[in-house]
Amino acid sequence: MALTGINSLAGSAGAGAPVSALLEVADIAARDAIAALDRFQGMRVLVLDASADVNVGSGRAFYQLGAGLTNLDWLRISEEEAMDLDDTDGLPQGATNLYNQTHTGDVTGSILLTIAANAVDNTKLANMPALTIKGNNTGGPADPIDLTVAEVNALLGTAPALLTTKGDLLVHNVTTEARFPVGTDGQVIVADSASAEGMKWESAIPNPVIQVVTIAMDGNTSFFITSQPTSPAAFDVYLNGQLRLRGLDYTQTASLFTWLDPGGVTLKTTDTLVLRWTDNALIASSVTKEIFISGTDYSDNNGDYRVIALSQNGSQRFTFHIPNDFASLTSIKLIGIPSAGAAGAAKDIDLSSEYGAIGEASNNFTESEIATTYDLTGTSGEITEVLDLNVVLSSLAAGQFIGVFVDHNGIGGAIDYLGVKIVYKT
Repeated sequence: MALTGINSLAGSAGAGAPVSALLEVADIAARDAIAALDRFQGMRVLVLDASADVNVGSGRAFYQLGAGLTNLDWLRISEEEAMDLDDTDGLPQGATNLYNQTHTGDVTGSILLTIAANAVDNTKLANMPALTIKGNNTGGPADPIDLTVAEVNALLGTAPALLTTKGDLLVHNVTTEARFPVGTDGQVIVADSASAEGMKWESAIPNPVIQVVTIAMDGNTSFFITSQPTSPAAFDVYLNGQLRLRGLDYTQTASLFTWLDPGGVTLKTTDTLVLRWTDNALIASSVTKEIFISGTDYSDNNGDYRVIALSQNGSQRFTFHIPNDFASLTSIKLIGIPSAGAAGAAKDIDLSSEYGAIGEASNNFTESEIATTYDLTGTSGEITEVLDLNVVLSSLAAGQFIGVFVDHNGIGGAIDYLGVKIVYKT
């Protein structure tokens, strides 16, 4: 069987129904060249068209097999050998340039094939090594590779190599990630803006331990705790349920507590002292309180207010007590209602004081202020903080009794005083 010039020709076949011995081709000359058909009788054979095609490259011929070409057993492309299309051994020698012109499915095209859009899914990717992620860590365009966990961490900048010890934390400082070393047993993390990492380790405050102490005799001014804790530097002391202040109500040296007898309070066998301590130094928190003490010599009414009426040249004394839980002064003001004549600038009012605690001289402290003038502009008929008594009470302490003398020096009108307002911290 001969078919001349096949390696530079192209054609088509299969548009019609196949025949058992021979599928006709368009070129009569090529048909006449076919001989020795006896061995192909009863078989489905395709003899390729021998017409020239200027698009066929040198050394190859391409043919489009139509939909009508079915059940083809042999493809004759040379005199020496026919191609067995059912042969699973592959293409015969010399037939490596056999192509299907049109491909469909995951690839498209004819001679040059292209992967179809959305054709490649995870099932068609190569088996990936365990614990890897496909990516590119080269710093420029490149083919994807299987990155290890360490390579991914380096690519993301998580810097796990900084963590060297069990319990280490990775934190962000001002510019980058940094190691926050694990603390010691029992410590806790607290925020600290002064630290580069923004936090630090501190010892935790454990649950407080409570011990009840009884007093040996009436009037005892010192006492001992029954057993000394591991760190006696941090105590809360409660007398009959009321918190007492170190340095004001008592002093402490190791396990010895000396009662300072503030405000005339003496310890009795019926009293209960509760000592509470922690392993860390106590930072006592203060509470702000406000009290009002009425005048002791009311002389008149201002509407429904009972007041001490003091004329433009009048004078009066006020007496009051400083609470036992007083720790520091915020303000101490004499409250009044100025008349129209007194509600002006530069009002000359003199102040003096005597004060002391129980067991002290009544004039243990004495002070006076005669140079200060007071601006009461715009206060006519209003409840006003008229005078700041702190100018003559510079040594205030808990439990003191206070006497203050107020003297008007021609202030142009009367002031009706209500009493004293004290704001303090415990």
